[in-house]
Amino acid sequence: MTYNPNERYLTFNIKPNATLGFGVVLVILQTWADGDQMILDEIPHHNRASAEFTIRQIKQANNC
Repeated sequence: MTYNPNERYLTFNIKPNATLGFGVVLVILQTWADGDQMILDEIPHHNRASAEFTIRQIKQANNC
């Protein structure tokens, strides 16, 4: 198995929006092969279903 230091992938987390007290926040993380992570974006949504729809759109756009 070869090691590619430029290999990276996206991870998605959905968490409650504590700031507003309602809704959820979609957190998009980019992780590299060496374990480094970076938060790409935090997107507020009204509900979990809309956040999951956004995840599907991002995966389709990136061919994940």
